[in-house]
Amino acid sequence: MRRNRTCSRSPFPEFQVGNELFGREGTPASPIKQVIALAIDFVILRCVELGVLFVLSLFFGHLSAPVFHLFSTESDGATSQRILEATILLHPAVPWLIFFAIADYIYFFFCLALANRTIGMSWTGCRLVTEWGDFVGISAVALRTMVFMVCLGIPAILIGWFFPAFRGPHDYAAGTLVINYAGVKRVDVYENVQIKL
Repeated sequence: MRRNRTCSRSPFPEFQVGNELFGREGTPASPIKQVIALAIDFVILRCVELGVLFVLSLFFGHLSAPVFHLFSTESDGATSQRILEATILLHPAVPWLIFFAIADYIYFFFCLALANRTIGMSWTGCRLVTEWGDFVGISAVALRTMVFMVCLGIPAILIGWFFPAFRGPHDYAAGTLVINYAGVKRVDVYENVQIKL
């Protein structure tokens, strides 16, 4: 004998019930949580960028550009010192600032355009949505990422502490906000997330 099972279908994506240490599902993510996510992304980005530069230096190390001499044994000083100066102090400023700005923009743009979350945001359980809980489109992501980069990241997030729903200048410019979202269900373009303000 077969049983008929009725299943109620929710118009919103299902959430993974879990730890509420940083906030309830659907509520705006705190600036502290956003800074932690950005720190995770920063570490991942710098490791990937250094790996790419190491591979490129094997092929283009003979060129005069400073970015290719980072791993050179013929350059002055220890390799670890040159890596720290380049990645943290951006020394010399012109090549490293341009390189990291372009690489960071590409990373944030593609992650947010494809999944509305970066790796750091996934690990900390938050996600980007529009003011109405919709999937954020490419043009809004491009604008948000540009303003975020101009405001230098962490200051933009911390400014949001003084505004409703912790929205920084980058979120106001693009009409977005970051919410707590640890759902394991894939978010489709046509699905909405219920926001609890």
